[in-house]
Amino acid sequence: GIQWLLNQQAAEEEMTYGKKRKFGQNARYFKMLLVFILENELHDHVTYLVDSLWNCASSLLKDWECMTALLLEDCRQEEEGLDDAHKSALIEVIIASMQ
Repeated sequence: GIQWLLNQQAAEEEMTYGKKRKFGQNARYFKMLLVFILENELHDHVTYLVDSLWNCASSLLKDWECMTALLLEDCRQEEEGLDDAHKSALIEVIIASMQ
């Protein structure tokens, strides 16, 4: 009875924590990728960059939930939000990931 319920709650909390940790790691990776794209002026080559990353990072490049959340963050409310240039680059990554 109660032990089973406590075990279920603990399992759900662990899963939520693991998901948040993975989300945070993916968000940091995307932000580094966007900085790389912008600093190296790779706007015209995002498709090639995504294609070259596909074999080693396809699960990350399919993390639509993380990419969508990053697009919806407001940089005025949150220090870590993306500005317009970073959002544009992320949209390019999303489009290239879908092809």
